[in-house]
Amino acid sequence: MNKKIFKLLAALAMFGASVLWAQEFEFSFTNELSSDVVTIDNIWDDETNFAGITENASVEFSSEKVDAYLEVEFTLGTGTGNDVSETKHLNFAWTDLDYWLHFRPFKILTLAFHDDLWMDGSYLPLWDDNAPAGGLGSSGFTLMVEPIEGLRIAATIPMDNLDDGLANFLNGDEDEGEHKPFDLGFGAEYAFGELFSVGAKVGDLIDSDEIYFGVFAAIRPLKSDDLIIRAGYGHYEGVGVLEELDYSENIALAGKNIFNASVEWAMNDFALAAEFVCDTDFDDEYEDEDSDKNKAYDMYIGVKFGYAITENFMVGLGGQCFLDFGEANAKPVFGVEPSVGCAFGNHEFSLAADLEFCDGDIFVKFPISWTYSF
Repeated sequence: MNKKIFKLLAALAMFGASVLWAQEFEFSFTNELSSDVVTIDNIWDDETNFAGITENASVEFSSEKVDAYLEVEFTLGTGTGNDVSETKHLNFAWTDLDYWLHFRPFKILTLAFHDDLWMDGSYLPLWDDNAPAGGLGSSGFTLMVEPIEGLRIAATIPMDNLDDGLANFLNGDEDEGEHKPFDLGFGAEYAFGELFSVGAKVGDLIDSDEIYFGVFAAIRPLKSDDLIIRAGYGHYEGVGVLEELDYSENIALAGKNIFNASVEWAMNDFALAAEFVCDTDFDDEYEDEDSDKNKAYDMYIGVKFGYAITENFMVGLGGQCFLDFGEANAKPVFGVEPSVGCAFGNHEFSLAADLEFCDGDIFVKFPISWTYSF
């Protein structure tokens, strides 16, 4: 059975069981239909393409004993028929699956099955991703104990190594004909009410060549989400990689030591978010397996302003830059993104123009989306 199908069926089974288990619960649903319309790429591929249409649906369930979440994403886009033919055609692809299930048989004990379980301080709000070492758990199973209020201690075993034959995940990934040890890890995070949280994680303990650790913190000085400050650090014996997925698919930030920091601030009708990521190992290179180009950068800075003109209408302006200081000396990339958005009841609409500039060339796309939730 295909690994993605197996994971989806398992996630659906866990979600259904959680609903049947609970007597009193809360339920929410979100559906987003989006597209970048067209990509005009004069930087990396020198092509103009239909950007595809993405359908993303998520459901969340919470109760006294069980919490569950399931998110599935499909994309209708263009691609080549096979490795030989270069003829492009429309194709429908499953592009993302995210899930978690937390079962609390006792007040201090949680059995967690999940695709993501992150510490608050590892989150980057504009990039919409987490620092690589910021996972309190892992993609698989986590046993979590809460001995006192606010403290979570986790032991985690990933289950992402299942191949199409459902091989024993304890064998680990196969690398150049040899099995690597599986990724055993431990983490802990303490939250002091709504004021702050601090946590640490050590992963891949059995593999000395890939062991990593991270420390992260988040503070809410106003005891609310009106002001959030996050920061963290991760060290990797291998190379930690933060994939760039939002602006294009041609950038990553990689290194053995990665720092992150961000701030979100909202006051009345005004909102601001800014974030920073850098590594200190400028000569660490990262080659994408699907590309013959080095795409690793050493520093990223992003900022976005938003202003609500009326109760239902908002405008925004974002900017970002990627810098490289290593021997590859990749050309810097600068971007700007003006946007507008409106909300009516359970519906939200947004439109933006995303422009990136690199060495006199430009990359352009036009993100649009419609979101419905209840």
